[in-house]
Amino acid sequence: MRRFVLATICLLACSREPQEVSPGKGGPVQESWEAEIRITEEGRPKCTILAEHLLRYENPDRSELEGVRATFYDRKGRASIGLTAERGVVYERGDRVEVEGKVVLTYGDSLKVETERARWDRKEGRIVAEGPVRIETPEGEEVGEGFVCEAQSGRWWMRSVRGQVLAP
Repeated sequence: MRRFVLATICLLACSREPQEVSPGKGGPVQESWEAEIRITEEGRPKCTILAEHLLRYENPDRSELEGVRATFYDRKGRASIGLTAERGVVYERGDRVEVEGKVVLTYGDSLKVETERARWDRKEGRIVAEGPVRIETPEGEEVGEGFVCEAQSGRWWMRSVRGQVLAP
């Protein structure tokens, strides 16, 4: 009896060549850890994105990221703006990146921006946050709604500003 059970298990375990399993409809086609995405224009760096975890999809063509760190470059190819976020999406055909969750933008030692959601459009070259924003500069702190930053120059502006300037 023991031999019969063992023979049955062996026969059931045997099969023909392994079959390829195609990804489920709408499922990721690629998964990566410690991934890097480089976005360039005419050979010049525009943005480098590092992600702890990346899932790439084909329809629509996008990459979903977790643990996002990005660097934006000025016209001369020098790193100018840093960004961190909990998660993000890179839309490859639309040339845009959207991030959310504890988003922090930094520009040298002079500017720190905190918000919950932001987006970067490669064609416009701007980083935009529509919701509440908190900005720290050496001169003080400002809060408001809406923030726009030109990624290549570091110039920025904000709507609905409420601020506090530190006096020496």
